[in-house]
Amino acid sequence: MRKQQQKQILELVQTLKEAQSAKLYADCQDGALSLWAYIEEIEGADSEWFGAISPLLDEYCKMLYSASVGDDVRNTLRKQINDIENCVKFKLNPDRIEIMFLSYKASMSDSLESLYLAAKADPGYDAYWIPVPYYEFTPDRKPNKMVYEGRESYPEYLIARLTNAATKGASGQAIWDYVKRLMLVKEILK
Repeated sequence: MRKQQQKQILELVQTLKEAQSAKLYADCQDGALSLWAYIEEIEGADSEWFGAISPLLDEYCKMLYSASVGDDVRNTLRKQINDIENCVKFKLNPDRIEIMFLSYKASMSDSLESLYLAAKADPGYDAYWIPVPYYEFTPDRKPNKMVYEGRESYPEYLIARLTNAATKGASGQAIWDYVKRLMLVKEILK
């Protein structure tokens, strides 16, 4: 999640607070459901943060229904929307940095490996290891053959994140698509 997305979520939470003060409970429920869907779209239903905010939004929607049928839950509603806001502000980590480690030769990857493992272990980073193809050239500097030392050439603990990056929709997807297109070109040139 990016800082801008967190800002948008906080703006929506502020709008929910204003609508709640005006006793527009049906609108609040629509807004909460939209917020829920937006967070699920950008974070994924299986993410840790979605798991933290989902019960808060669920309880908020139940309280909104209670308020709409006349129950006096104003104080608990106020507390619940504040809990949601705090979850967005403090549990959501928008400053995560994505790092793509592009390695073209498995035998030389040990120079990047320690950096990758350190970034992978740091909660402030999303680190991805992506093997990329390269060309071998003839002595007269013409491309001779494309070489791709893919998954089978690297240790599993490095490549394991590749699939997650591609399915998560990380910006690494563009690089991975590029690598797949290069591999397709390689097959066509054979």
